[in-house]
Formats: sequence, structure tokens, C-alpha cells
Amino acid sequence: MTAVFKHELRTYFQSLTAYVFGAFLLVVVGIGAMLYNLQAAMSNFEYVRSFSSIVYAAIVPILTMRVISEERRQKTDQLLYSLPVSTVQVIVGK
Repeated sequence: MTAVFKHELRTYFQSLTAYVFGAFLLVVVGIGAMLYNLQAAMSNFEYVRSFSSIVYAAIVPILTMRVISEERRQKTDQLLYSLPVSTVQVIVGK
């Protein structure tokens, strides 16, 4: 599982994917925090963290589905499923 995770992390940062999604995450969370803090007229970081968890819950499945479909397109998913790890560990590593 850690080998799959390290490979995917290395692949993300060699391409533009990690940087685009990172910038998107920062912009959305920043705008959400700014709007909440302006509306509430006080600075409270707890609501910003809860808002960012909602954004994470949207981004992580998108990235995982993208990686799995890329594996199927390149026909390397059979290699992943023949590893001595379970399917759940492969998904968590992705």
C-alpha cells in the first residue's frame, strides 16, 4: 500500500495535476473563509476547517476516479490487482 501511495504521489507532482488541484483547493477554501469571516464579523478558524473538509470530500474522489480510469486506459490495472495486496489497499493507496 505504501509503495502504491509513494508512486502515485510522485506521479502527481511530476505532472500538473497536483498543482492545479492544490491551487483550486486554496482558492476555494480561501474564498470560503473570507466570506464566512466577513459575514460573521469575526475570525473563527473552526468553520474554515469544516468547510475545507467538505472541499476535500469532493476533491479526493475526483482524483481517485481519475487515477483508476487512467490505470484502466493504460491497461496497467491488471498489474495492480495481481499485487499481494487487497483491492481496498490499492484504492487507499491511490
